[in-house]
Amino acid sequence: MGQSDSHLPPAAFVDPDVFQTERREIFAREWLAVGRDDGLASAGDYLSVGLGGWPAFLIRDEVGELRAFRNICRHQQLPVLENGRGHCETMRCRYHGWTYDFAGRLVHAPPAVCPPDLETTEYRLDAINSARAGPLVFLNLQPQAPRLDTALADIATTLPDDGHGHAADTVHSLAANWKAVVGALLDGPGSWSRDFTPRPPRGDTAIIHQDGDRAWAWHWPTLVLFRSPEASLVQIVMPRTFTKTEIHQVLHLAADLPASRTQYWRSLLDTRSELANADAVERQQEIRATARGGGTDAILSSRISPPFATRWSAAMAGRVNT
Repeated sequence: MGQSDSHLPPAAFVDPDVFQTERREIFAREWLAVGRDDGLASAGDYLSVGLGGWPAFLIRDEVGELRAFRNICRHQQLPVLENGRGHCETMRCRYHGWTYDFAGRLVHAPPAVCPPDLETTEYRLDAINSARAGPLVFLNLQPQAPRLDTALADIATTLPDDGHGHAADTVHSLAANWKAVVGALLDGPGSWSRDFTPRPPRGDTAIIHQDGDRAWAWHWPTLVLFRSPEASLVQIVMPRTFTKTEIHQVLHLAADLPASRTQYWRSLLDTRSELANADAVERQQEIRATARGGGTDAILSSRISPPFATRWSAAMAGRVNT
């Protein structure tokens, strides 16, 4: 890598060209968690997200099937649905009125912009792969994606299950590169998951720490999980741009949890610094922006967990100057 196995070049955190390469080589290839399945209960319920800059959405159709598409209208490549959760009766692009059913078929367009044959397959929305693991839904942009259960085999027992019910969701925004946010979660997990007995990394795609009936795990590239008898916490790192990142958090709690413990867990979700050491991460991002020439500041600010550094370097090999 040119520095050490636990460092990335400072440019990796601040160069927009690196982010564009990551979009192609990482976010367009990997299974990425996007949110809860049970938040899409009725026909027309949708979740629109950005997968490292790739617009996509999930929607529940009339027979209860969850479908996934690129969020790109086939008319002029503009978004069909607004970002976030919502509900619609049909999927209508607000720019020029092209309207799609829940199967992605074009069913209506205003006369001035209507193609000669609505049923032509070239006007259908691009479908993408989706799969469920526990209460979470994952998307993969690859036409021939590997099976999700195979990809998540190392961390399957850390996912929330039916023993915990959904309790809360939060989103925190950070002015930092996504790798810095993942690195902060790996190096300084919340107080509830410190002092674990580490287990060896599973290759370079997973880290699992376990202490009795508590477990904490990371799965390449953007998923962090914590599980205990009381609670399950999912942290999904969502890259927005090369210097803007969101952490989407999903909390599940045991049904018989005392009120004081329920309040404790809910309070953690609202504590930005507790969950990702956010202020320090943003300060380091500023250091990286001025330390690209090298030196001690550059080395310190670009340190990251060795398994993550190894996996990132493999994905980007020959595509960036590392």
